[in-house]
Amino acid sequence: MKTSARRFDITVLLGLLLLATAVQWLVVRRAVTTSLDAVRYVRLADEIERHGVIDMVKREGEQPLFPLWIYTVERTISVFRPIDRAAAAQTASAVVMVLLVIPVYFASRRLVGRIAAAVGTLLMIVIPDVARLGGDATSDSLHLLFFALAFWAITAWIDDRSRRGVVRAWGLPTLTGIAIGVALLTRVESIVLLAALPMFLLCSIGRRDTCGRAMLLPSVAMAVGLAIVWLPYLAATNSISADALQRRLLGRADPRPAVAQSAAVTELSQGEGSFAAKEPTHSIRRRGLLAATVRLPRKLAAAFGYWIGLAGIWGAILLARRRLRPTELFARIFFVTYLLIAFAFCAREG
Repeated sequence: MKTSARRFDITVLLGLLLLATAVQWLVVRRAVTTSLDAVRYVRLADEIERHGVIDMVKREGEQPLFPLWIYTVERTISVFRPIDRAAAAQTASAVVMVLLVIPVYFASRRLVGRIAAAVGTLLMIVIPDVARLGGDATSDSLHLLFFALAFWAITAWIDDRSRRGVVRAWGLPTLTGIAIGVALLTRVESIVLLAALPMFLLCSIGRRDTCGRAMLLPSVAMAVGLAIVWLPYLAATNSISADALQRRLLGRADPRPAVAQSAAVTELSQGEGSFAAKEPTHSIRRRGLLAATVRLPRKLAAAFGYWIGLAGIWGAILLARRRLRPTELFARIFFVTYLLIAFAFCAREG
């Protein structure tokens, strides 16, 4: 039985990886240009080449991992043939979107089983708002990869009670912390996992299938993994205050004046590469609770497609009729926490 299940996983994964590769190749080929946000990451990759990684991290406010990934991909490809940095940024995103298939499938398999996981991963590959990330060349792609890895690791050490000793108590939780830490070096959204976990632990107290109190030690291990990634970063950037930490998490720690930032972006967008100028210091976003109430549901519907969203709602209704497994409970708590934080952020930032 285990052998046939393993064969199914391997066969499905190979098929999904091939499909994701084809989709990303098509997306990059048909992309007229990268997204406007990509210009920032390409500029930071230029800074890495000129001044080195450490100096770039100290000088810039953006999370550094995605520009470093662009630079790495460009240097690797340039060994074999010349490539401009805009194309390297798209290639870097496309590669990550293909690799994303692996953690998404295994995390979904733990939640809903093999067949549903295969279908869900297939939908993730072809949904336009997700597939286009390869051509857009933004940090969302790399963030999604490590977010999915962290989500899989959390569900693994929550749900797999057959794991005992070092692996369950320290291995998977530490991997979770490291994955969240790395994801936070690209975008801030993965911090919701840290917000959802304490709520899950509180809801787990008294449940025999989770042993909430026994999960406190793994939670410490997760904090250790997070510290392994972020303490050196905070030390290198001298971000030891709460305000500096918040600005680093949000990618708003650029010490240069806003006018200088805008000039740097405009200068790069007028140089080589397929970019258009963008003014990053102004926003016409609508703020407030009413605007967030209207905007957030529209964004969710557009991101997942109306019919996929309806299927998800129907699935949640079916789950509500029975006692939730630990991983299902965590997934629901995470979803609610994410929506609340996204709503608050939309109301504040627009």
